[in-house]
Amino acid sequence: MPAATSAKESNKRSEKSGEERGDKPQAAKKAPTKKSTETSSGSTSAARIRIGIGGWTYAPWRGPFYPEDLTQSRELEYASRHLTSIEINGTHMD
Repeated sequence: MPAATSAKESNKRSEKSGEERGDKPQAAKKAPTKKSTETSSGSTSAARIRIGIGGWTYAPWRGPFYPEDLTQSRELEYASRHLTSIEINGTHMD
């Protein structure tokens, strides 16, 4: 029966890098993909991802996103045709 390993020897072994221990690198595993979600009725439907913005009136976007000649009053309409979600914050007080 082999002698018990001392704590000091154990620490020395754990200080070695994976390469020194002879460990071979492993490829990263892909996360499982979920192709459908179950609805409350028990049926399944395809999951949807929506990409959007929190507002739409940003001067630095004129040129890179909005056409230079687009009026500000048409920015929301333009953005709605290029994105799947736009956050609109509004307050109404009586």
